[in-house]
Amino acid sequence: MEEQPLMNSLSEMENDFVDETYKITLVSGDRNVEALIVGKISLESGIYAIIHPLDDPSFEEDEAIVFQVFPSEDGDNYRCIEDEDIVDQVFAEYSRLKGV
Repeated sequence: MEEQPLMNSLSEMENDFVDETYKITLVSGDRNVEALIVGKISLESGIYAIIHPLDDPSFEEDEAIVFQVFPSEDGDNYRCIEDEDIVDQVFAEYSRLKGV
């Protein structure tokens, strides 16, 4: 799957996706992390991105983190989700859309 730069706001994309990959840079304090968005999932509780960090050797190729997406005037903001129920819902919807 070819990586594409994310040109638009993830929150403005109409459709969820699981078969596209977008490269982004997450900024946290003074640290930048290169990552791939491997899925966008919309649930009643919000919009979520499934993100795989590229710069972190502790992550296996099939591991990812769920972030909630918050639109703002300056682009999207992302907050890591630690609630296991939401994480499970996001991955269940990802699997459903992926046909797994």
